Amino acid sequence: MKNAFKRVMQCCLMLLFIFLLPPDKTYAATCTSGEWQYEFNSTGITILKYLGKPNYGLGVPSKIDGYTVTEIGSGAFSNMDTLYGVGIPATVTKLGNGCFSGCHLSEVSIPESVKSLGYGVFSNNNSLSRITFLGNPDVLMDGCLGDTKKEVYVYHSAAKVISFCTARSSYLTLKYMKTDAEIALEKENAAVPVTFTYQDKYGSWTFNRSTGTITNYNGTVQKAAVPETITCNGYRYNVKTLGIHAIHDNKTLTELEINTPYIDTEAVYNCSNLAKIYLGYSVNFLGPYCFWSNNNLKYLSVSSNPVTASSIIQPKEDMYVLCNFLSLYMRYYCYTYHIKDSNDDIHMDLSQQCSFRDTMINAADGLSNTKYFLDSLKGSGFISGNYTKLSDQLDSSWKTWVNSLPKDQYFAVTGERRKFTGK
Repeated sequence: MKNAFKRVMQCCLMLLFIFLLPPDKTYAATCTSGEWQYEFNSTGITILKYLGKPNYGLGVPSKIDGYTVTEIGSGAFSNMDTLYGVGIPATVTKLGNGCFSGCHLSEVSIPESVKSLGYGVFSNNNSLSRITFLGNPDVLMDGCLGDTKKEVYVYHSAAKVISFCTARSSYLTLKYMKTDAEIALEKENAAVPVTFTYQDKYGSWTFNRSTGTITNYNGTVQKAAVPETITCNGYRYNVKTLGIHAIHDNKTLTELEINTPYIDTEAVYNCSNLAKIYLGYSVNFLGPYCFWSNNNLKYLSVSSNPVTASSIIQPKEDMYVLCNFLSLYMRYYCYTYHIKDSNDDIHMDLSQQCSFRDTMINAADGLSNTKYFLDSLKGSGFISGNYTKLSDQLDSSWKTWVNSLPKDQYFAVTGERRKFTGK
């Protein structure tokens, strides 16, 4: 009887222990989430290995699967010769032995949260010329900063880092941060590399935060939208430019939405199946040949009135261009380069009726920087001399005529409108 009671109690205790255990994943020896391999430690998780192939820069996430990243393990990023910049989140307290050895880092900032650097953390990074400490780690193992000449930026109060570098003054040169602006910049540099890869549902975008430029896209979807903002470790950046050959030689894209202010030379190039491009209201400049060599391109929708530097697309039979009625420059460009559909027409788009008088004035004001277009009109007698706004420089007869138009006289032009999602 006693033995039976004892066995029942043992079973009850075992069931209670199992019930009180956290989820099984917490006790797994090694976990994998996307391109990250990690294990649990006493304060969070340790990144064991990055399984992807970095393209220029990489921001280490502060959390993976909801767990806080507190350590970067030994050799986690070692010998990644395409890693040129890294952002370390302010949750990390320990950098393991050789975790960034054999990379091509040029500059790196270490957040205040890091308290320990293992052996050879940055060894064999021959291009590494600057390391910035935002704190004063308790442990700096020998060789943690590599053995090549570099500058080490610190606070005056970082006694241990100063002592470590002073003992190695033959190749480590101390520099001191003074201004709040320097400190704020370095905190950002610690979290976000200058060039890094941003991932969304459309694929990966290589982004330079100092210029606001997307430099490369890698994805396999058929329909994509260029991101308007990009985030990394709590920092948010506006995308200002779609760079040269940013989207090139893509075989799967068929439709593309762009709402980037500046679209550079050959930004979308040689995408063999790309048939439709939609430009949003924020687009204000189209660089030379920006949509060149996309041989299947048949449809271009332009919502704004962008300046165009020269030829942007290759004229072809039955090319359909849908542009806003106020986009006089875009319409002039299309007619000049014979970009029209089979009806010898450029399709115009109005979301609502538009006053004839206001259209003339607003369209003229919108051409303030389109010198190429204004020069082409100069011989018509409508403009003369230096000009900033066309409506201010038109001759008196034109202005008198425009101002005499009744405000209630409307155009009744309609056209297709494709809603721009931008997301």
